[in-house]
Amino acid sequence: QPMAVGGPPKSLKTSLTLDLAVSVATGTPFLGKFAVPTKRRVAVFSGESGRATINETVLRILRAKGKKPEDCALHCGFDLPRLAVEEDRNELRQLLKDNEVEVVIVDPLYLCLLAGSKALSA
Repeated sequence: QPMAVGGPPKSLKTSLTLDLAVSVATGTPFLGKFAVPTKRRVAVFSGESGRATINETVLRILRAKGKKPEDCALHCGFDLPRLAVEEDRNELRQLLKDNEVEVVIVDPLYLCLLAGSKALSA
């Protein structure tokens, strides 16, 4: 089911969603409290924090959960799909199919919704 994470700037929204991604991708409790009944393949697309920050945060979360990167069915992408552009949607669809991704996290979604459309703006 779709969901949104919202909050003011610098309220750890990205860190929260990365903990969710790692929890689902490893089958470990989300925030150390909420059970994840089944491990799933997860894709995270990040457009603001940068590759180094995301990778460091994911490794820190994995260490806190007692897991290694090879235990984690997580794909991280750093080029956000332009959801208003059919070619990008088709490419995203194929990537998700090829990698058997079951859960997708986009951070931030608004950049994907607006990119490629001349009729919309933030």
